[in-house]
Amino acid sequence: MTRPGRYPSPRQVATRVLAIVEAQLRPRFVAALARRTSAHYNLDATEEETAAVTRELPRAVAGRAPEDLDLVVAEIVADQRSRTAADREHQSILARFGARARPGAVAAGAPPGAATSGGTAQPPRPTAPPAVSLSRGAPSGVDTGRASWRSGRCSDPCAAAGVDLDIPEVGDVDELSNDEDVTAAAVLAVVYQYGDRIGFFRAIDRAVQQLDSDQLCVEDHDLLNALSCWAEIDYRVTAPERARLVAKVLGLSDPHLPEGIVPDPGIQVLLNDLLDAINANCDPGVFRDEPTSFDRSALHRASRAVRARISSSMTTFSILKIKQLQVQFERAQYILAGLAPYVRGRCRATQYTDAVAAPEWIAVSALLGDRLPDGTELVSAATTADAWRVVFEHLADDRLVDEVEEDDEICQAAALLRPTKVSCSGSRGRGKVDNADACR
Repeated sequence: MTRPGRYPSPRQVATRVLAIVEAQLRPRFVAALARRTSAHYNLDATEEETAAVTRELPRAVAGRAPEDLDLVVAEIVADQRSRTAADREHQSILARFGARARPGAVAAGAPPGAATSGGTAQPPRPTAPPAVSLSRGAPSGVDTGRASWRSGRCSDPCAAAGVDLDIPEVGDVDELSNDEDVTAAAVLAVVYQYGDRIGFFRAIDRAVQQLDSDQLCVEDHDLLNALSCWAEIDYRVTAPERARLVAKVLGLSDPHLPEGIVPDPGIQVLLNDLLDAINANCDPGVFRDEPTSFDRSALHRASRAVRARISSSMTTFSILKIKQLQVQFERAQYILAGLAPYVRGRCRATQYTDAVAAPEWIAVSALLGDRLPDGTELVSAATTADAWRVVFEHLADDRLVDEVEEDDEICQAAALLRPTKVSCSGSRGRGKVDNADACR
């Protein structure tokens, strides 16, 4: 049995071990690697050059393949000598490493050291030092050509005559967006439309007020418990927090927006561009049955722009809040569905037993009325909320470009949210709806 006392936690032990590795083991390993490479390839590295390797190797090795550790060491040594010696000394050092040190030897998209020259396999390489990665937090997929450029070509900015021409390849801009970020924004948009604009949360508050004044009689114990704990337990993301989220992510202004928070002015413009692009693909025009390649390209650009903007405004904490908000909204739906039989008279309630309308809509209509505070009809607001749900569902799955021509639902949603004059002038596309206001 262990004796009583205080012992360090696993985290404390790990921190101490990492500190020892950082302060003692890594510098010794780098110095030993520099000396071994120098002896193996007859580089005759000086103490100053070995010290330079110790300093620069952790940064220079980021993204390089483990088998290229010796090459990175040689590049640093060559870079040090090129500052005081002729460039031919620099090239003579790297020449000992064969194809690995020649510009253009690495094929596009292939890991360093895996390329072939002229379609033939590389000659056997000397035994490399132990395959130990020295980088900490280095991004995956880094193009290692940039590291060799620093120590090789940049030593003489005029030495470009012998450089092989190679069309540059740049990573896809889609990497700026993240599916989880866009899905979180979709959840936020849907919950805000139903919970705040239509008033699902406000309807529960009204039910609690009626319960407190004996205007509402509820016999279900589980429902009573849910109502009594709503404000303390289930209503976790408050109206000011929701207003801050929709201002930051969706660019919407809400009456509960805290002072000093300004809605993002760019996202609404991008969303309008996206809806216009959907409309253009759904209704190509009077004399065309299918969208043009320009229409498809515009939709693709608009979709990527919205996704990238959302990802840039989303944080880990925002996603956590939206997850809480999703649970909160599901709880609100449960409470409102349970309230439906109690907010209507018994005779009226029996009419909705097999009704198409969900019971939560019955409760919202009975508790808040059929008009929103701004005068909008409840049915109209619900239709708008469902249209935004459709758009964000497609956006979150990145299905817009592939499915918008075959999905009448997304066409109808975009036409409702962003009606165009084409839909009023007689050209009726699959997604267009009559809207007199758009023709004025």
